[in-house]
Amino acid sequence: MNNWGRVRYEPGKGVSAEGPIGAVIGATLLLLGAASQGAGAETLLRQAAEREAAQAKKEAKEHQRQAEDATKRADEAQQAEALEKEARAAAERRATEAVVAEQEERRRREEADAKVRHERRLREMGVEPDREITDEEIRNARLAVGYKAGRTNIAVIGRQNEGKSTLVNCLRGLRHRAPGSAAVGEAETTQIPTAYLDEMHPKFVWHDIPGGGTPNIPAWGYYYNNRLFAYDKVLLVHNSTISELDIRVMQLCAYLRQECIVVRTKADVHIRNCKRNRNHPTVEAAREDYVCQVRRDTEATNARSREVMTMHVEVDDFIVCEQGVTQIVNGAPPSDDPFEQVIDEARLIERLGL
Repeated sequence: MNNWGRVRYEPGKGVSAEGPIGAVIGATLLLLGAASQGAGAETLLRQAAEREAAQAKKEAKEHQRQAEDATKRADEAQQAEALEKEARAAAERRATEAVVAEQEERRRREEADAKVRHERRLREMGVEPDREITDEEIRNARLAVGYKAGRTNIAVIGRQNEGKSTLVNCLRGLRHRAPGSAAVGEAETTQIPTAYLDEMHPKFVWHDIPGGGTPNIPAWGYYYNNRLFAYDKVLLVHNSTISELDIRVMQLCAYLRQECIVVRTKADVHIRNCKRNRNHPTVEAAREDYVCQVRRDTEATNARSREVMTMHVEVDDFIVCEQGVTQIVNGAPPSDDPFEQVIDEARLIERLGL
């Protein structure tokens, strides 16, 4: 056996062989050890690969979970945004509906208030709210007042001594006391409605209506009793501040859709008084002052009429004097009297359609 050799194992040093047989056995043991070590490395590699695969799978699951969570949060955020948007839209709709409802309620209140004011004003004027003038009443009234069919029939109205008859003569191009002229004077001379044909303007007929008398009479009584509804237009003549009766007559005309033209006469007299009473150095200064007073008075009148919008009238108070109207109608030269220069005469003639 000693010739074959020997094999020895030492802890910590491994296997050592001596002799031929020992060398073979040692080589075999080395091969077995190497194979054993190779198998262990393969196992380690496989285990490492398995661990890496498990970790990758775990990480993939985590990524998937995070992605799902992100998608869920995005969906929830989108849903929340949609709900918030819908809530805002609903709130806006409710707010709009509330505003519309409030506006509608205010409109109904305003209409009700306007109706009350309208009916109250009608009763103040002596008119029942449902009162209507029939076609038969108009036909009968036109027969009574001498209405001329095919012409423009204008009723000239106003209080006593306001210059109605004088204005009728001037608009017809006539002097006082000329043949066919209306009688004029200090006292009221028109006792009954009188119709005057107009040779210069053959399409027009002027109806001189007696003065309104006391301003305390109801407007409807004055309007209806004088059959003013029979005429095509009403020419309201005054020479001072427009009275409450004047305003209500104008409102009646507006209510009945009848044109009413307002004229302020005797401008020369008022300008003369204005110069004297207010110590103006020139006639021009007095005229400007007087015209400004009239415009302010007119605006105040318009403001008062707005209290009942269904009867609102926008007054254009034409300022005229006798000589000014005569000058425009007849194409005469201006007066030598500086107080008698024209103001609104040309506009009045245009408004009347002469």
